[in-house]
Amino acid sequence: MNESLTSLKVEDAYTRDIGKGVMRIDYDSMDSIKARVGDIIEIKGARKTLVVCLPLYPSDDGKGILRADNLVQDNGIRKITKVITKNVTVLPLDPIPPGTERYLKDALDGVPVIKGDKIAAPYFGKSLLFQVVKATPAGVVSNQKTKFSIAKS
Repeated sequence: MNESLTSLKVEDAYTRDIGKGVMRIDYDSMDSIKARVGDIIEIKGARKTLVVCLPLYPSDDGKGILRADNLVQDNGIRKITKVITKNVTVLPLDPIPPGTERYLKDALDGVPVIKGDKIAAPYFGKSLLFQVVKATPAGVVSNQKTKFSIAKS
């Protein structure tokens, strides 16, 4: 599938979506790429990343915009098949508390991950920032069966 959303104006993500691997578009745009709410969308620019496709809030509907955080903005978009990852290895980009590996399974449930992505796990009103160093199979979404490992710096 090679459909794109290049005619949409890219706007900043809603605050609640920042760091969650989410792209929001209107339903007509979803139809144009044959995507539905919750589908995994591949963003291709200088590198690939994955996002979850969600609808815009009603106040933005019909404005011809796409909302995504700064990690996914200004890239081409197409739908891909969802694959559930078995193992993800992340490198902490900030200091992390003990027991974080167990926490990641819940915090990142349903978040798309691909090698090289930066991902944020919400943590007591803040976020713990990580970089994905390995995800098998590649091009995947994490779930409760995903095993997370933390790489040593």
